[in-house]
Amino acid sequence: MRPLVRSWTAVAAGMIVASAVIPGASGAVATKDPWVTAAVQVSTDPNPTRGYSTPQIARNPNNGILVIADCDARNKKVLNVYRSTTNGRSWEPGGDPMTKPWVDACGNPDSNIDHTMAYDKNGVLYMAFQANDPRFSNLPKPDRPMHVFLAKSNDDGATFTTVKVWDAPEAPEADRGLKRNDRPWVAVDPNDPRFVYVSWMQFHTNDDNPSGNKALIASSSDGGKTFAKPFSLREGDPQGSYDARPAVDGKGVVHVVFPGRGRVPAGTDPAAPAPIRTVLHRASSDHGATWTDANEVDQGNAGFSFDRKWALRADPANNNLYVTWYGNPNPRAVRPADDRDIYFRASYDSGKTWTDRQVINTDSALVNVQHYDPGLAVAPNGRIDIAWYDFRNSPAPEGDCPGGNCGGMQDIYHRYSTDAGKTWSKELKVNDRIIDRNYGVWSNNNHVHGPLSLASTDDAAYITWQDSRNGLNAASADDTYFATIVFDDAAFGAAKKKDSGVPSPILIAAGIAIGMGLAMGVVFLLSRRDRTPAPAA
Repeated sequence: MRPLVRSWTAVAAGMIVASAVIPGASGAVATKDPWVTAAVQVSTDPNPTRGYSTPQIARNPNNGILVIADCDARNKKVLNVYRSTTNGRSWEPGGDPMTKPWVDACGNPDSNIDHTMAYDKNGVLYMAFQANDPRFSNLPKPDRPMHVFLAKSNDDGATFTTVKVWDAPEAPEADRGLKRNDRPWVAVDPNDPRFVYVSWMQFHTNDDNPSGNKALIASSSDGGKTFAKPFSLREGDPQGSYDARPAVDGKGVVHVVFPGRGRVPAGTDPAAPAPIRTVLHRASSDHGATWTDANEVDQGNAGFSFDRKWALRADPANNNLYVTWYGNPNPRAVRPADDRDIYFRASYDSGKTWTDRQVINTDSALVNVQHYDPGLAVAPNGRIDIAWYDFRNSPAPEGDCPGGNCGGMQDIYHRYSTDAGKTWSKELKVNDRIIDRNYGVWSNNNHVHGPLSLASTDDAAYITWQDSRNGLNAASADDTYFATIVFDDAAFGAAKKKDSGVPSPILIAAGIAIGMGLAMGVVFLLSRRDRTPAPAA
């Protein structure tokens, strides 16, 4: 009987092994570290020359519906809206936020963002974007009348009502300094949705305005139906101002950070060093009627390839403000000798003072490795999420091309903080395939890319990005992709971890086969042991 007992014991052991390798056999277990779901393609246009870029994401806090907006910078040049009622595992087309004839939303090659989104507490979606009449699209940038719009949706992007925030003059003789408006950002009061803010940049040349470019912000007190005259955040400064980023805290105070433009005024000695573009903060506690004096957030950089893509977020539960950007610790950093890293600062007193600068990426010691376009979000529980494009795994460094950067391959990395930015998690790679920037519209062709976009809950961070995996050559496709960074397994029990694209029945069968194979192996070894003669005395 002993061989039979041992054989059945081995079979039982094998079955235990089998159950151990069957996915989910032992029940859901909370993960210690976040993980990433499989990447999902959001855009579905089959045109082989498509160039979908700068996708942005927002999540309805009341029903969990996700909305993504992107733009085909190469062909259609209109905003595209996608909706997901399945936590991002599938997507359907949304409505059209644009109004005729202003339907060219991203035909202006630029390494920044052309549209942003935000939900209010009641689940109303706001989308700020720029657009021009296509009949002006072939004009030089300073002569192209670019308007700023705000679209509003009460049904999660299925339909929109749209108003003009800034009406650019279209007459040929009109002031050029009032025509070129872009990079709009929207922020909504987290407790009182009547107050909506849209910021943007207005370009001015040396000839038409001696004070340089303007960072503007306009306020609405009726839920985005109408807007007051925009406020210039740095009027008269010789550097001008650049790319204002707004956020509203839980007390209804609107905050803005913005760097200088780095512009050298006409008549300046060419041998003189370029100005360092200091980054400043201003706030308004009366809904944009008056503003505090500007205070410094960061010394910034002089080189225009640095000190870029600032993002600002406010935690509505306290006085905390968070900013991220890419730059270099040397204020006079230059390319290609100096690299670009992702930085972070926090303010715990509503912007009066700021913490020391932190480097978020952990590979800053690597030479000629670039990091770009950080995205920033704050979850209801206070967790801070940052994600960025990262070239550390590229087989060849990113190069410089006329008008932009080119080449190289990049990944997307993510870190989070649960103590208001004092300490940070280890890095997590988000994308499942490295992104080849020799293809698509990133920089080598159209120079179109912008900040990564995240929407954070206590359970997850939802992220979207532009990806060239479906491209075949430099003139071919960029698509919009999506994934979820999961912090709570219980909330995502049906989701599969990254790269697990094999259907569950196949995994279960494979687990059983492996387990039974191990069991039979154990049975065979034990049965051989039972048949081995005992050694002689």
